[in-house]
Amino acid sequence: MQVMPSHMRKSMYARLIKRGKRKYPGLMLRWIPPSGLQMVLGKRWSIGEPYYWMMREIDDVVDGDAPVPSTYTSAVEYLKQKIKFVQDGTPRDLIEEIMVKCWERLDTLGGRSWALRDATKDILSCMKFDQERTDRFHATGRASMLGKGTISKYFREMEFSGVMRCMLELIEGTSSKISEVEDLVYASGRHRIFLRDLSEDSARGLVNIPKKEWLEHSSRSEFVEFCERCKTQGRLSKENAKEFFATAPEAVRQWARKQVEQGSELLQKYSASKKSKQFGACARFILHYHHERPSRKFFAGVGPTVARL
Repeated sequence: MQVMPSHMRKSMYARLIKRGKRKYPGLMLRWIPPSGLQMVLGKRWSIGEPYYWMMREIDDVVDGDAPVPSTYTSAVEYLKQKIKFVQDGTPRDLIEEIMVKCWERLDTLGGRSWALRDATKDILSCMKFDQERTDRFHATGRASMLGKGTISKYFREMEFSGVMRCMLELIEGTSSKISEVEDLVYASGRHRIFLRDLSEDSARGLVNIPKKEWLEHSSRSEFVEFCERCKTQGRLSKENAKEFFATAPEAVRQWARKQVEQGSELLQKYSASKKSKQFGACARFILHYHHERPSRKFFAGVGPTVARL
């Protein structure tokens, strides 16, 4: 049973590609029919894929890549409705209807829809937290400086108990082994993605460098100037790292060095543990190609530049 009809699947891919291909890992799978994916990755992919794309649709509305539906006054109001939906289970649009089908299908396969909904709520709550920070930044022109504890709590709720738990509940049917991939989640999310997206996030007022660490090396005025300068810069990469750090405040340089060092150490620790062997083929595929491989490539690319700072 297909949760998402073939014609809807093709239409979904077309819209996502049009909005910006680089945002959507795994788009090469658009050429493989659902039956082929099921043979290679297991029958749970029939719910994992549509659920992923529904969450992407929500994320695009929040990021501004897709318009906020006319029935909502803002992206925050849109997210509040999505959180309410996850709690009460009453669908009000196509995205929510497909998510309900995924929950029902997961239960028939012996999974735990309640755990998936709980993980989804964590993701949506973090999206709302980010959007509220962005709205304040746009309204006042001032980005908030967060404490290390707040940033750590946000990351764990978003990437660990949210995204990773969601993936394991969908693909494995349980997230009981989530602690086995904690090192990988932190290397990929807390260290790679936070550093890679530093400019894009800071341009929206989402600076994920702890307040104490920033003020140890740089001033508040440099913080404001950095956020403004980030509006003309894109994601950090091997190609632009030297130029980016040439004008970056000392706080950014010190923080970046720490991300590369700690992220690389966690990847090495995870690889040596061989813990990925405990998961099925589909989960191993995602853990490797969406988390481990790009993290290694990123740290190898920007690492030499960061080490010379």
